[in-house]
Amino acid sequence: MGDGQRWILQFCRKHARGRVANIHKRTQSGSQKTTKTMAPTRDYDISTDPARFDLDAIHDFLTQSYWSPGIPRETVARAAANSLSFGVFHHGKQVGFARMVTDRATFAYLADVYVLEAHRGKGVSKKLMAYIIAHPDLQGLRRMMLATRDAHGLYARYGFTSVGAPDRLMEKLVPDVYQRATPGATKA
Repeated sequence: MGDGQRWILQFCRKHARGRVANIHKRTQSGSQKTTKTMAPTRDYDISTDPARFDLDAIHDFLTQSYWSPGIPRETVARAAANSLSFGVFHHGKQVGFARMVTDRATFAYLADVYVLEAHRGKGVSKKLMAYIIAHPDLQGLRRMMLATRDAHGLYARYGFTSVGAPDRLMEKLVPDVYQRATPGATKA
């Protein structure tokens, strides 16, 4: 068993146990209300094994997402294969995904993060992010980046902040790239 496999086994043993947490909330009257919540149990597991990924399920979600509408399945497959990809599974069925585009030495870009709506609110995205951030191939990097429209609070828990010097960053954006004809393709 290699170090990476040993690390994943240790991580799963540590984080796969269901734990009950007390959540204290103040009611409108000012009294304290305690509720119990169950952290994700063994019903959810995370894997970097591409043989487990359901590319049709990943494509179905991504093609409807705000960040990659209409993305071709072939592009999803190529992106997953050329990234450090993470699948989230519930009883063996793919319910989430994320990928890190990385050189595994200095830089990584987090992309295509999702958990299906039916599995949200159960701590699954937090478990996924903890797993990603702790992955051995992502240790010692100088910079990790991501873009999000609405999940700033989630990512802040794992050390992400707004860009310190946005005037130093640039992008080349082609928003309709998935609607264009494939480069090099000939028309019949």
